[in-house]
Amino acid sequence: MLDKVDSEILRLLSNDATLSAQYISAKLKKKKISLTPRAIRKRITTLEKNKVITKFVPVIEDNACGKIIKRVILVQFQHSNNFLKRLEEYKQYLNEAPQCIFAVRIRGDLDWIHYKCFPNKEIADIEDDVFRQSFGDIIKDYHSYDAEIMKDNFNGCIDKREIQKHLLKYSENTLIG
Repeated sequence: MLDKVDSEILRLLSNDATLSAQYISAKLKKKKISLTPRAIRKRITTLEKNKVITKFVPVIEDNACGKIIKRVILVQFQHSNNFLKRLEEYKQYLNEAPQCIFAVRIRGDLDWIHYKCFPNKEIADIEDDVFRQSFGDIIKDYHSYDAEIMKDNFNGCIDKREIQKHLLKYSENTLIG
């Protein structure tokens, strides 16, 4: 478990991994956490050693890196005689596909959600056809939606207090309204 200080450091770094320890120290002081830049660097090093921070990566603007068309794919399976073998091939396809940004196996009415990005609509549509042809024997239902990203916080940290404050704000508005 992370303490409050580590959580705050991670929250700041998740928005900008290039922040200096001095800047983080100043931000933490505003939250009544007093740490020297040296102490912050030491905490970051400990977070790295404990594999809480696994790497620092640049976040590149989507259009600059070819992610012009963004699609969300919803898949429901049907079973076939060789379903487990086909499922492994399906997972291998997704793992190897450079256009697949993330894929999530879920439980319920649907089995998978994919988020795929493409440089243009033509390639997106071709991949859609190839994918359905390749795995049509195990796909019962398939939906493909072009998407517009409204919020992207995949690298962010979850703070219980922030969630509670947000819910309280909206529950008060609901009760008043």
